[in-house]
Amino acid sequence: MEIGYWLRPDAQGSGYATDAARLMTAFAFRHARAERVEIRCDAANQRSASVPRRLGYGHEATMRAARRSVDGTLGDTLLFAMTRADFDRLNP
Repeated sequence: MEIGYWLRPDAQGSGYATDAARLMTAFAFRHARAERVEIRCDAANQRSASVPRRLGYGHEATMRAARRSVDGTLGDTLLFAMTRADFDRLNP
């Protein structure tokens, strides 16, 4: 299962993405019976990458030249993941 988030500029920095990702993660493991949840983001977007780190997701990969930007350049994508065992350990 993969979750994602996007915020308009005036909502950034308010904690909304972290709160939403925390709730979606809990729902995935507690109700949707997920065994693994992934979050992917643009490697250049440090704010976006801080969300899974804050929630205890592990950085599993940097996928080089995995996406094309609006201007046509290739960019890297970060892959973060959490397993059911990780979630249970972090949320006793």
